[in-house]
Formats: sequence, structure tokens, C-alpha cells
Amino acid sequence: MNPHAKHWLWTLLRIALCVAAVGYVVSRTDFHDTVFLKSQDVPVRLIRLSDRSAEIMRDGQSGTVALEQLQTGKDSQVRVSWGLASLASRSNKGLLMLAILLYGIQPLLQIVRFRWMLRLQSIAVEWSAAASMCFVGNFYSYVIPGMTGGDIVRASYLLRNSSNRHGGLVAIALDRLTGMAGMFALAGIAGLLLPVQE
Repeated sequence: MNPHAKHWLWTLLRIALCVAAVGYVVSRTDFHDTVFLKSQDVPVRLIRLSDRSAEIMRDGQSGTVALEQLQTGKDSQVRVSWGLASLASRSNKGLLMLAILLYGIQPLLQIVRFRWMLRLQSIAVEWSAAASMCFVGNFYSYVIPGMTGGDIVRASYLLRNSSNRHGGLVAIALDRLTGMAGMFALAGIAGLLLPVQE
């Protein structure tokens, strides 16, 4: 097979795998609130909950049921599974945006930090290669138990493609240590910005 065609085939395969994974996560995410009827264990969408009844959506039809028909928890309260949209609307908007900001900038900071660590060890790596190693490493850190799978993948890449193998391993160790320090620093900053509850 033509190497160029093989490269594009692998790229399309990886994109398809990513799209399938994102689709699976979205399909397993509850965006709406749900409740459980006593007569069945399948959740139904909750539209509105009042003191005596609940408006639900079942089989494409909306209707009202008495609270006695809904499953309750140990505290005798209606068992409600809050959806993502409901949780977002109930949350503190400022803190939610702060959390999204901190979570969003972390991968970018990781790429910059990792490339700096490699340059300290005299290993020249392009931004795109550093980003690829970080993103693939993050994926394996989440998939493989122990949170160190990403470091193993990055180390194997550097051992294969760099003559300075010792420097590559040192760069990964330094990246992990400075990453933890940065995580504590971001948590500290976020803690200082949190409002004091009285």
C-alpha cells in the first residue's frame, strides 16, 4: 500500500474512533432530569416537580403523576437523577466558568511545560509533536489504571525517536513533578477566589 494512503487511512481510522468514543459518552450522558416510577425501573424524563405531583414525559407524551407513584430514596424523598442541563442551571455561574477555564487551560499549559522540559534536556521537539505526545499520554492516563500509563507511552515514544534517552526520561519525570506543583497552585488560586460560606 502507498505510504501516503496508509497514513491517511490510519488518520481516518483514528478520527472515526474518536467520534465513536465521543458519541458513546454523549449517549450515556443525561441532559434532562429523570425520575423512576414504582411500576418500572426505566427512568422517565421529569419536566416539573411540585409538592403533590410530577409532570413527566413518557413515550413522547407528557402527563402528570402523583408523587406516590414515584420511587423514593431512604430519606423518603422522590428519587431524582439530575441532568447535566439542570445541574448547570443550578450551579454558581461564576464558579462554573472558573472550573471550565481552569480545566480548559490545563492541556495548553501541559504542552508548553513538556516542551520546556524537553528543551532543558537538549531534545528539540516541534509544538505539534509535543501536543500529540501530551494528548495521547492523557488518553492512556485516563484509560489505564494508575494514572501513569500516559508517562509510559510518552517515554516509549521518546526512547524510540530520540538519541538522548536518559534526557527524555528525566524530562518526563520533571514534567510530572512540575505538573503536580502547578495543579496545587491552580487549586490554591481557585480556593482563594471561592466565596467564604458563613
